Amino acid sequence: MIKDLFYNKDMAKTIAGIIVDKQLYLDTRRFTDKKEPLLRKAVQKLFKIQYQTVMQKFLLLGIDGIETLIDVKNEATTFNKLLKPVYAKILESSGQANLDSLLAKKSINKQESDGAIAGVTFDMTYPEALTFLETYPYQCSLVVNNTTRKILVSQLQAGIEEGESVLKIAKRINNVFNNADMTRSFMIAQTETSRTVNAGTNIAYKQSGVVEAKKLLTAMDGKVCPFCRDVANTIVDVSSNFFDQGDTLEVLLDNGKTTKMTFDYGDVGYPPLHPRCRCTITAVLVK
Repeated sequence: MIKDLFYNKDMAKTIAGIIVDKQLYLDTRRFTDKKEPLLRKAVQKLFKIQYQTVMQKFLLLGIDGIETLIDVKNEATTFNKLLKPVYAKILESSGQANLDSLLAKKSINKQESDGAIAGVTFDMTYPEALTFLETYPYQCSLVVNNTTRKILVSQLQAGIEEGESVLKIAKRINNVFNNADMTRSFMIAQTETSRTVNAGTNIAYKQSGVVEAKKLLTAMDGKVCPFCRDVANTIVDVSSNFFDQGDTLEVLLDNGKTTKMTFDYGDVGYPPLHPRCRCTITAVLVK
């Protein structure tokens, strides 16, 4: 039986494919983990500056000004100004790394590319790269500041209802930003670094001319969520989305119940599918 297993060509090919996918996944995750501190430090810096501004406003205006402590659009513009260059750096680094990897796989040199992997240099003026940088840093900034404002208002209103002193309410503000620094900044950085690395990968695939499709890879461990597990190894055309904005994915849980997730953040042409998603993509090359 064991001998038959190892001499079955189809089974051997399947096992080899799983091993290759696992290695590709781990390589991408290592790359992502190295880039994540860049974004996390930028987000933490912004939260610290925001904390000082919010505290100054609160001490000046008191409880009557809690609705004005954060101007979401202005703060999003400030966040975007600092975050966009970080996104760009990660995007370009990921794109170039993937072009270099594809070049090695196809054994194409700079002079004999025949249009594939043209120039070998990742093109940051590529329309999709420009669209990504104009869209996601600001979108992330809006969402982050909307969330911070809601948390602040909720906490301050709770303090007022409890009849707390200005000092105690100020402590609530401090706690909100401590949580932002120690917890939310990590989640934001993990999610957005994953988004940017995978975007660079996806754009590199399109620029290369040697990729016809992409496959979604998961960590293949016990921590994979039901949604990612359900779509693991899905293959779509390199220019297609795994999900369009507004699509809903319904999955069956181990307990026999179903749960749903609607993709309302945008089209999903590459991971993440949700906050802290660990999925990646890999290339299906033109034969």
